Amino acid sequence: MSKYIKFSLKRKLPLFVILLVTFAVVAFITVATHSYNISEYDHYPGISYPSSGIASILIMFFIVMLLLPLFSMNYRYSLIKSDTYRQVAVKDKRIRQIDHLSTLVVVLIIYTVVFAILVLGIYLRNLTAINDPFQYSSNEYYKTYPVLFNYEYYVPYYFVSVLLGLGQYAISYLLVSRSNNLLNSLLTLTMGELFLMFFLVVPGKFINVSYFMFNGKADVTLALPIQVAMLAFEGLVTHGESGLVLAHETTLDKLTSVNFIIAMTVFVILATLGVIAFLLEKDPSSEYAGKSETHRPYQEIIYHAGFLAFGVAIGMDIILFSEPQWVFYLLFVVLYSATYYTLYGLLNRSFKLSLKQVLYLLGTEVLVILIPIMFYLIKK
Repeated sequence: MSKYIKFSLKRKLPLFVILLVTFAVVAFITVATHSYNISEYDHYPGISYPSSGIASILIMFFIVMLLLPLFSMNYRYSLIKSDTYRQVAVKDKRIRQIDHLSTLVVVLIIYTVVFAILVLGIYLRNLTAINDPFQYSSNEYYKTYPVLFNYEYYVPYYFVSVLLGLGQYAISYLLVSRSNNLLNSLLTLTMGELFLMFFLVVPGKFINVSYFMFNGKADVTLALPIQVAMLAFEGLVTHGESGLVLAHETTLDKLTSVNFIIAMTVFVILATLGVIAFLLEKDPSSEYAGKSETHRPYQEIIYHAGFLAFGVAIGMDIILFSEPQWVFYLLFVVLYSATYYTLYGLLNRSFKLSLKQVLYLLGTEVLVILIPIMFYLIKK
């Protein structure tokens, strides 16, 4: 087993070097350009706080966690590799687990080291700013001065980011492992993420037209864990107050808070399912390696669900807010249909669809057209 671990890590060495260099460059730029100043305004209420400096490396970390499972699925993407790997004196399931865990551990080590160096650099620059008289200024409108960060909060910030990053990895693994080749895994991952991004937006807009997309608190996807970590700890680091609160002042606030709770619940459930699949699920037979078809229907379900949620959510905004709405809506339906069919042909490696596949497409198309129109009629 140790020989296989060495082989697996050596094969991914270029990936690790690229990630290390990229993380390091991002950290260096952050330390060199970061501001530590608070601005207090006199003629209207409000205080402008600096950021903790972690946002750039945090966002990069979660993007890596989103895509990283793809780099440990090579044994599923080629019949030759599948046959070769299955000749290793290790159980098939163990090969998959070794590949993923070894890669994950190395990336977490890289993130940990760079995170620590980044915080150290921020601390040294912060001390310099505090003792620099040129950092202090004021006039009749505002005053600006540096503040010493609360560095004890970087510790839970790190551990929560790692925990949420592992959750993102588990969800991505759950999606990409539904397919048996790289292109299909990319499509399944994309459609799964689109579904998780938009499935709460549709009912949210029926309740309140102002409910907007990409708000992060309802996206059970990349935006959610990033926003949770940043809202929880950015304010604690810079001025001792967390921004992770559930507001109830308006109907929109209440809706956003409820959707946030639902989104976090779904995130935890999907991450748990990803872990269970990783530990217990058996790999499909090597005869499926590299092929577009799968022995279970999950790939099909995820593809159509992603396009459905995306199409309905975008269509609702176009038909309600654009002018002239019917022209833009018709153009959207045409582009949507062309993309939907083209990618479905790529998913199946054939543009000659069976009757069942045609019915799947038509059923989704009908819903994508009718639901936004129904939404328009109700709201108007």
